[in-house]
Amino acid sequence: MGLTSTATQPDSATPPTKRRAWIWLTSVAALLALIGAVFGVFTVANSAIPNTQWTAPGTAAVSLEPGTYMVWQKTGSTVSAGPLSVTQNEKRSVKAEDVSVIGSAGPVSTERAYGSNSSESASWGGTNYTGVARFDVTNPGDYAITVAGSDADQVAVSASTLEVMKRLIPTALLMLVALLLAGFTGFRELAAYRVRTKNQAPKSPPASVGRWACDPYRAADYRWFDGQNWTGHTSNYRQP
Repeated sequence: MGLTSTATQPDSATPPTKRRAWIWLTSVAALLALIGAVFGVFTVANSAIPNTQWTAPGTAAVSLEPGTYMVWQKTGSTVSAGPLSVTQNEKRSVKAEDVSVIGSAGPVSTERAYGSNSSESASWGGTNYTGVARFDVTNPGDYAITVAGSDADQVAVSASTLEVMKRLIPTALLMLVALLLAGFTGFRELAAYRVRTKNQAPKSPPASVGRWACDPYRAADYRWFDGQNWTGHTSNYRQP
């Protein structure tokens, strides 16, 4: 008795309503990723990049939000030309004791931002900076930052590296949620596709005469097709 192959609709076909829900979920994941990327760029542009630079000795008035900030001194520059780059280093001459910060509530304590064998550095627009002094701001407002000294040194102020990383935590969380949503949706769709493929009825070979063909039921390497139905005759030997 032959084995009849008939085409049937897989039971695992996803209803249109559920498929639309997964499409919406994927769209939400993409939107979260976009919001996270925009927020990250905005945070870096407004925190990591200094918007106030001046020449010391001198004083600058800066409007600051709560957080940890760094006073930097220019200590070199980098010029790039294709794959080559040349860095010119300068000695740090400004000390932490040369920096004073005064806000509306009075002086703000500062601390040295470098050790005997370590220092925090940054680069903006080809100009290299080294951290000199670090201070914490608890109340938003205007602050007067004075850098003393005898040399004409270029200095700047911005959020510290650790502060920038803390401000990027919401961005990282948004990107993580978007990644999890996208991964879950993709895994679910892949699993559904495998189920649909597995449940599809095997297609009969186009020939109208009997011949050996690859066994669609995977019980053996080959199965005899009599021209209309799959039979119970199987073989594991290579057929000519």
